[in-house]
Amino acid sequence: MISHVNCVILYVRDQQRSLEFYVDTLGWDLRTDALMSDGTRWIDVAPPRARTRVALITPTGGYVFPPSAAAPCTLTTEDAQATFHDLKGRGVEVTEPVVESWATYLTVTDPDGYVYVVGENHD
Repeated sequence: MISHVNCVILYVRDQQRSLEFYVDTLGWDLRTDALMSDGTRWIDVAPPRARTRVALITPTGGYVFPPSAAAPCTLTTEDAQATFHDLKGRGVEVTEPVVESWATYLTVTDPDGYVYVVGENHD
């Protein structure tokens, strides 16, 4: 049986820049930084305590980056307002939180234009 999502692949233009954004700016953990047998670099990161990792991969061939796109996953926070103020203070491109009956959420844009929805669920 499949038990969980292990890793989501995110294509990035510059692995080092993305690594610095996710680890140094967002405060995520570096889980893997290794050369694969074909010489490509595999980097994956994750929020502290997260089980699912995000791989930061530089594509080969004719991959065309969209000008901006929804990220392939959403993120969760326990306090949307605090997350907004923390990320804004770090210089992250972030929107004001939106309050809905089911959640409060904001968006975060990474250096490649991926837009993450970061939500605080109202249980």
